Amino acid sequence: MVSLAALIAFLGMNGRRLRWFNDDAYAFIMDVASGRLDDVSDIADRIASGSEER
Repeated sequence: MVSLAALIAFLGMNGRRLRWFNDDAYAFIMDVASGRLDDVSDIADRIASGSEER
C-alpha cells in the first residue's frame, strides 16, 4: 500500500517509527480510506499512539 509506505517514510523523516503490527497498520489505512476515520485530530492521535521516537 502506497499510503502506508508514505506514512512510514514521513515518520522516518521526522525521527519516528511505526510500531503497529501489520494488521493494525492495515486497519488504520482502511479506516482512513473508507472514511470511518476522517477527523484529522483522531488520525493524528492514532499515529502518535502507534509510533515512537527512533
